[in-house]
Amino acid sequence: MKKNNILKALGILFLLFILVSWIIPAGYFNNGEYTGSTIMPIGIFDVIIYPFMALTSSVFVLMAIDILLIGALYGVMNKTGFYSNLVDRIVKKFKGSEIKFLVITTVLFTVLSSLTGLNLVLVIFVPMFATILMLLGFSKISSMLATIGGILIGNLASLYGANIAGYITYLNGNMNSNIIAKIVLFIVSLFLLVFFTVKTASVKEKVKDIKLYSKSTKKVKLTKGITVLTLMFIVLVFAMYNWSMAFNIDLFDNIHKSITSFKIGNFPLFGYLIGSIPAFGHWTNYDLGFTLIVVTFIIGKLYKLSIKEIIDGSLLGIKEILPVALMVLAANILFLLMNVNSNGYTFYNTMLSRTIGDNIIYLPFTIITGIGSILYNDFPYLLSTIYSASATHIDKYSVIFMLTQTIHGIVSLVAPTSIILVIGLMYFEIDYLKWLKNIWKLLLCLFALSIIIVIII
Repeated sequence: MKKNNILKALGILFLLFILVSWIIPAGYFNNGEYTGSTIMPIGIFDVIIYPFMALTSSVFVLMAIDILLIGALYGVMNKTGFYSNLVDRIVKKFKGSEIKFLVITTVLFTVLSSLTGLNLVLVIFVPMFATILMLLGFSKISSMLATIGGILIGNLASLYGANIAGYITYLNGNMNSNIIAKIVLFIVSLFLLVFFTVKTASVKEKVKDIKLYSKSTKKVKLTKGITVLTLMFIVLVFAMYNWSMAFNIDLFDNIHKSITSFKIGNFPLFGYLIGSIPAFGHWTNYDLGFTLIVVTFIIGKLYKLSIKEIIDGSLLGIKEILPVALMVLAANILFLLMNVNSNGYTFYNTMLSRTIGDNIIYLPFTIITGIGSILYNDFPYLLSTIYSASATHIDKYSVIFMLTQTIHGIVSLVAPTSIILVIGLMYFEIDYLKWLKNIWKLLLCLFALSIIIVIII
């Protein structure tokens, strides 16, 4: 394996976490009131057991399994020849208009991320668009900025994303709160990303050994494969976006209830047939994994692969994507540590209590939110913690939530615990320090923009 500074950065963070756990007492919040406790240090045995817990915890393993299943899908698509034909067709179409496709990709991923917030669903399509970009002559950095960068910027400037704006709506009850400021943030952030991506782009790069792509001489029809992938995307967006939480839309819940409760006599036929599959709007990463398995099988059979060929193709894709999945597990260790105690005891609460007093001072709050964004790589958990701490500052919620969203988004572009960033660095095989050198100017611009937006609101 090549030099990997992202793993070193994770190791350093882990050691810092251990050190701080010996210094800062733990505590918890209840309706905005802080209750302190004693220090809860990480011991020698814990250093061994917690990484092992991350490897055996179903929540964290599930995300890694979904990454492996994405690899399996591409492995089978390579086996059919469909993927190579599709990519070659698009590359041929955009020869001579390479920058146009780069901009289209950047805008597409950013817009979809901002509107849906379904990061893993978008990650499914990162290898496809990245492969096209690299075959068009763009570097790995440019390809990562356009795809992974787009997802991360979309989270930072989330307009209606289920996992960002949706959770803020759940707490303040209004999806359109600060909508003008959010639209401005989105437009300017997107412009900055496109500007820096195009500015650093070159069509003279020759990337060898593109992950999850192999050239095929087979000539196959594309219609069937494109139809299946399009339907998969549409189904996943409708099924995984929490319509009830974001917009109080209960249509899918009511449809699901009607179907599952329908009886012939006293026999709930459709309820038994459907089983435990949740209603649209409540699908999780478990259902995402199941969908990937089904789609992989369907594509394989549509292109007349045998069961053995489907399995062989899947294993090849899984083998290629395995390092990405393992690093995703590693990036979740600190998040696991922050959630080990079910009573919510953590030294981060103590740090918050020193920051959120009778009068919130926004500069220290910004710093502490940045630290929390490293520890809680899942935005809803960070938001929930900050909400608990600031329960007595309802009049400042609009600023607090906006600041939390933007700071978490900025930190996600550089934090070694940022899952989407880690996926990108490992897939593109980009050194962490090289990424930081290419992203720091964009970060400064985004931070300045966030400060301006917060001041305005």
